[in-house]
Amino acid sequence: MQHLLDFIHDHRFEEQLYCVLQATGGELELSWCRSSDPLHWQVRRQKSQSAAERIPRTRLLAYLAEHGADLAEFERELKAAVTSQIVVAHHLLTDARSALGEELVS
Repeated sequence: MQHLLDFIHDHRFEEQLYCVLQATGGELELSWCRSSDPLHWQVRRQKSQSAAERIPRTRLLAYLAEHGADLAEFERELKAAVTSQIVVAHHLLTDARSALGEELVS
């Protein structure tokens, strides 16, 4: 699943990603923002007033496992985010080939 996180970090068009996961002790809010802190995810209990913990992307999966988060749910969220990027890229390439020609868009 780390490859999905890495892909999102390197290729996501949108600046942010947010999701809520079931976990032991309550739901966790996860957010990522490329413009403010691209190497870390913010994690906190849902609806908590406390500050979120900054978790390095390379350690996020271990952190979630330690807190009993539903990793299968997180994988589905990441796959959906990646899939949407692929669909947008496909449409962009298709439209570019149509408008600009095959020679320019190879």
